[in-house]
Amino acid sequence: METDADEVLKELYNIMTKISENKKNSDNAEQNAALFRKILELPRSQSADSRSKRLASQFVGRLFKDFPEDQPAAFEAMVDLVEDDDLNVRKQAISDLPKLCKDVPVYVAKVTDLLVQMLQSDDPQEQPLVNNALSQTLTGHPAEALTGLFNQLTHEEASDLTRERALRFLTAKLAHLALTPPQEELLSRLLIDELLYDVSEDEFTTAVNLLAGLGCMRGAAGRQRLVDAVCQQADLAVPFDPASPADVARLSECARMAAKHMGRNVSAKALLVYYLDRVVPSIDLVDDSASGPGLADSPRLGLLRRLAELSSAADRVPVTNSDFLTACPDRLADFAKRIGYLSQANQVYLRSLRSAVRAPLRAEDAVPTPAAAVEDAAPSTQPDASDDAEKAEKAEEPKAAEPPIADPARLREVALATAENIALLARDLSRSPPSYRAELAVSCLSWRQLAASGADRLGKRRGEVSDDEEEDRGGARRRFAGDQRSSDRRARDRFGGGGGGMRSRRGGGGGGWRSNRW
Repeated sequence: METDADEVLKELYNIMTKISENKKNSDNAEQNAALFRKILELPRSQSADSRSKRLASQFVGRLFKDFPEDQPAAFEAMVDLVEDDDLNVRKQAISDLPKLCKDVPVYVAKVTDLLVQMLQSDDPQEQPLVNNALSQTLTGHPAEALTGLFNQLTHEEASDLTRERALRFLTAKLAHLALTPPQEELLSRLLIDELLYDVSEDEFTTAVNLLAGLGCMRGAAGRQRLVDAVCQQADLAVPFDPASPADVARLSECARMAAKHMGRNVSAKALLVYYLDRVVPSIDLVDDSASGPGLADSPRLGLLRRLAELSSAADRVPVTNSDFLTACPDRLADFAKRIGYLSQANQVYLRSLRSAVRAPLRAEDAVPTPAAAVEDAAPSTQPDASDDAEKAEKAEEPKAAEPPIADPARLREVALATAENIALLARDLSRSPPSYRAELAVSCLSWRQLAASGADRLGKRRGEVSDDEEEDRGGARRRFAGDQRSSDRRARDRFGGGGGGMRSRRGGGGGGWRSNRW
């Protein structure tokens, strides 16, 4: 005996048969449109079961392009099926969604927007289907799909989980997707003008890595555009607040990313000047309480390292005169003496380091310290008992230092590179007048890997971060100022109306991390 659910299923098959027959006669267009609307209504009836809903989803996907006037209603019907309580119905609807926009590109952005919201699902059966459907839309219509994806990424109610998974999907997909130059330009504009406007720290890093992997960003002009976008996030128009951990972290990360992509004819002058004028004078006011064993960088040390990276990565600008030093002969003379003492002590240290590097490495070998190496070069003083007591007391105190370098050979190389950098700087500053021609490559900074790979960072796979970069960032992922924003992935009003342009950005102007994000 047939049930009501069987009747609904049977009616759907009959409707589809009749539509197929009517297509042979153009005079039956209105009758077919009425039959199509019947397909949209049947899954909403109380008698409809999982079978009829899945069948209706297949029929809607197959007939969507043939009924332009009913497409908005058909899309809403598919949204209902995507939100159905039955897992099998949802799976079928997800698989059929890309069919809606295969021949109707105007719906690509809306379908992509809906699929991106579904990335929040933790169901192991849904996730592969959602990713596959997104891949189909992005492969078939890249420009429209990117617009829809960023619709959701920049929506004010998009959850952090949605944004994280959407960026992860985009990073993985772009590694295997050949975009045309106009499509790359569109993506770069969406990343810079829309996403970077309001990001967390992790999202910022991901977005910059995505930009760096685009072909349009590999020339000098493209890299300068990338560096400018990074500098904009540093909010250079706002005074630096050394008491704000969020300001310190944001500025440090912006400087790290800018230095990573700087080079000949690619400058971050505004950021470097800001560092020198605003950050360095107040560096002692930065809260360093977060420093300690297990942290790669204390906040203060991190800022100083970023300054060194920015300075090393900047284009050399030959300077023949320094107003600050040459304007005052006494100051210049005092400076010359200090540089001379530093240079002499450093040369003694260099000789001991080079001898240690040439000698066979033994487990008990220790890297000579600067104090021990220059003992004979410095005037001898006899410390009193109070000095010894003070030193002993300090030695017992826990030190806020970065993790030690375990490899003795690596430690020697780091020490040698540091001393050689000092020698280069001291040589230029000892000239009369002081010169500023010394060029220190980023790879020679003591905390960087000394073995040069020869590979351009921009040539790495999109989104890839090297081991030393990951260590330099401190490992842990940070979020600042933070209640996570809630999102209802079934907010139906997002999908109403025509297809896809970008939503207006949130209030406020300029760059930097906005609202409750970084």
